[in-house]
Amino acid sequence: MAMQSFLEEVAQDIWEKKGLNLHQCAILFNNKRPADYFKRHLAALIKKPFWSPKFYTIQEFIADSNAYQIADTHTQLFTLYDAYIELLKKEAASYIPSISQFQSIGQIILSDFAQIDMEMVDAPQLFLALEDIATINERFDFLSDEQKLFLNQFWSAYDAGKHQKMQQNFMAMWHRMPALYALFYEKLAAQNLSTSAKMYRLLAERADLGDELADNSLIFVGFNALSKSEVKIFTSLQTKGKALFYFDTDSYYLEDDLQEAGFFVRKNIQQYGLINQLANDRSFIKVKKRVLNVFKIQGDTAQAKVLGEVIQPFLTNVGQDSMSDTAIVLANESLLFPVLQSIPTTWDGQELPVNVTMGMAFKNSSLYGLVELWLETQINYRKQGFEVKCIHYKIIQAFASHPLIGISEKLREKISTALVKQQYVDVPADKMTQFGGLALLFFKEVPTVSNYVQGLIELFEAVLARELANRRLKEIESNLFIAAIKELNRLQDNLKAHLVRYAESEIEVSFISSIILKSLQNVAVPLSGEATQGLQVMGLLESRNLNFKNLFVLGANEGIMPKGAASSSFIPESLRLAYGLPILAYQDAISAYMFYRLIQRAENIHVFYNAQTDEKSTGERSRFIAQLAYESGFELVEKELQLTVITEPKELLSIPKDDKVQAALSDYLNLKKVLSASAFTTYILNPVDFFFRYLAKLEEPKIVKEQVEANMVGNILHAAMEEFYHTLTVSDPQITASKIQGLIPELDAIIKRCTIQKIYELEKYEEVQLKGLQKVVVAIVRKYVDLILKEDLKKVPFQIVKLEHKDNYIHSFKGPDGSFKQIKLFGIFDRIDLKDGVYSIIDYKTGSDELKFTSIEDNYNAEQKSINKALLQTLFYAYIYEKSKGIEQVQLNLYVLKKMKNGEVHFTNKSQGILSGPHLEEVKTGFVGHLDRILNELFNPDVPFKASAKASNYVHSIYKDLFGGV
Repeated sequence: MAMQSFLEEVAQDIWEKKGLNLHQCAILFNNKRPADYFKRHLAALIKKPFWSPKFYTIQEFIADSNAYQIADTHTQLFTLYDAYIELLKKEAASYIPSISQFQSIGQIILSDFAQIDMEMVDAPQLFLALEDIATINERFDFLSDEQKLFLNQFWSAYDAGKHQKMQQNFMAMWHRMPALYALFYEKLAAQNLSTSAKMYRLLAERADLGDELADNSLIFVGFNALSKSEVKIFTSLQTKGKALFYFDTDSYYLEDDLQEAGFFVRKNIQQYGLINQLANDRSFIKVKKRVLNVFKIQGDTAQAKVLGEVIQPFLTNVGQDSMSDTAIVLANESLLFPVLQSIPTTWDGQELPVNVTMGMAFKNSSLYGLVELWLETQINYRKQGFEVKCIHYKIIQAFASHPLIGISEKLREKISTALVKQQYVDVPADKMTQFGGLALLFFKEVPTVSNYVQGLIELFEAVLARELANRRLKEIESNLFIAAIKELNRLQDNLKAHLVRYAESEIEVSFISSIILKSLQNVAVPLSGEATQGLQVMGLLESRNLNFKNLFVLGANEGIMPKGAASSSFIPESLRLAYGLPILAYQDAISAYMFYRLIQRAENIHVFYNAQTDEKSTGERSRFIAQLAYESGFELVEKELQLTVITEPKELLSIPKDDKVQAALSDYLNLKKVLSASAFTTYILNPVDFFFRYLAKLEEPKIVKEQVEANMVGNILHAAMEEFYHTLTVSDPQITASKIQGLIPELDAIIKRCTIQKIYELEKYEEVQLKGLQKVVVAIVRKYVDLILKEDLKKVPFQIVKLEHKDNYIHSFKGPDGSFKQIKLFGIFDRIDLKDGVYSIIDYKTGSDELKFTSIEDNYNAEQKSINKALLQTLFYAYIYEKSKGIEQVQLNLYVLKKMKNGEVHFTNKSQGILSGPHLEEVKTGFVGHLDRILNELFNPDVPFKASAKASNYVHSIYKDLFGGV
């Protein structure tokens, strides 16, 4: 026979005690959900129409028993701030914090005030203890770094070297705390308001509490951790015979003083004398042998995936009546959506009935992301000191791709193309508002911070109207919209009442943004299902008072169950303990009770935890599981499950030269395409890169570049040098020292023009204000230009024959079939100089190229230690130029800007020194032989395109993932 649930036991006992007088009673729970189950149990028990008792949560009961209204969180914060400022002004304080500066520390003070009232602590006495300098000296280290930061913002005085000053400020704050506590509640009372915690205290202090009630008309069900004010209320009502109490207990933890799960129920019954209407010696945990299945899972969301596999066969055997006795309880509530996506969708040939009690949180919706994006836009506007407001391109991209904006694919592509083409990092706002519609609302600057909420409401209403008109909105999304707009309207009314007292300059954008986000984070709407029907999915807190036959608990990790940290407070642990304020151990006891109570009546229990250690998880199972293993009658069956992951061995790609590849290659032999120096060296280093880039023509996606990349520095340098020397050679190719020095004053203007044109890809020059890193690039290019001119001044006079000269030569080579083939070799020469009848190729390099090389033969073997790519390219240029112009003995000069301090511009090796004269001519002859060999291989249909066996040859390849590179 299955065990009765706790609420079934309570319903039966109350019916036996009250009978048809039930309607004269009020039944109180710690949350709303148990009332639905309790009603069902009563109906099943009585089996005929009856007058129902009233149902309340404890919070509703407290609120109804007071003359005051509960002040919302914003009103409490503003009222506390007003009270604090009033006290500071009375003290003639030199520093008055803004509401934004006060916000963080104010939230902590409000939390401390609430705990003081709930526990009925003598506030002045506690604050006096805090002010005591001995306590400050002994316990100052209890302040966290975050709290020190708050105090720093508050007083603008904290410094690691000013410990004594910090103590003085800290003591001054607590010296005024008694007055602040009294003034805060005085100001609330003037508005007929109070806090929930103060209402508990006021009710507990009433001598006439419960006098108007009938005997035993209040029934408190399933309470555990009671505050001092609740204890006073409960004991007073019991003494007057006005209340009955039902506690869910188990002798396993109730009778063991060391068992933390029973900490509070022991106090309620043994210390406070509250009488449990049910027997205290009941035993469930040890009543019979049960199995506790513990699943060790690698990863958070992996728990949800494994749950789907575990629960499938289990649900198959569950009858219709038992479905509502099955619950998935999430200790880690972030697993809700992974769980909903993992559990079966059908059951017994029909849709699986699921009741999700947690609801859909607004913060998990795409609409919340839109709010964050809008606030980020407005915050950026406020930071900009100039009239023309700009929008960061990433915000525009996020806006254009947001699902609720509804921009067409065509328009989104147009915006993306424009951003890339213009290389806009910061886009003038008017370029977006000109689109009208949602773009106008979204990118319109709200000039006053106090109107932010109204601006957001207008955006929401516009998005909602458009989505409804297009019939694209699901019911859950529509409900979220409506709930969010209601919350924003409520917030707007609150803020209007409070902000009117402050100048606009006193209201910081970060403060309003924080209030908006915190308000919306609390918005949630029901997801699906009907209470008490179907498979139940809930959080651990929502499971209070409820029992399920079949139980699946996810996120049972240490640090989650129980939580690993207490809330922020300025009251140290020692004083909290002395004055009976909540401490971390209390939180552990609450978690322990919820877990033990949940499983004590369950028959089939499955517990999952994340064994993966990362910044979000300890990787340890909850201590409660370990305790059950050693102390209880449960048999723990531990299972380590992992999702099946199928991987294939990584192999370097080999691409055969099929008909399509041969057709692409034939364009070179038909002289429709040219072979550049870069393509030539690419093939030598990594043939498969050549295929992807030059045959398949796969290019990197074009993006907006926030930072100027290394190759852009080279492009700007080449453009600047071309303009500089073009200006000098318009009338005469002869270069002299006086001509160079005469144009140097124009260098900055030349470099700026080239920078703007290259970065923004402008066909015609436009004046653009350079920013941050762009100015750094200008300075770098200027340094590089100075190095080049310094070298050139050493060899004046000389002639410049060509600048950025494009040239080609049709080269004949013997193909793999024995016949001669032709290919057009192509090169772009940075500069061709002529001095004393000798031509020199000048190549500028801004990268990490080397002038030194080992054996020249090694440069044609990609498997050797290193290849001097710059040397091969320069030899390639020299061959083209000599053959196309019919000249010989062209010299090679490489200006490696990062290594030009000593004026080294010639290739060298250890054995033969500078590459010049007969040695250079010998190398040129050898180059042609190797060129023919490499071309023969390139066009050989039997030689596939392969990745280099040497990983360093493709370390920077953009195609690495395509060909299996490491």
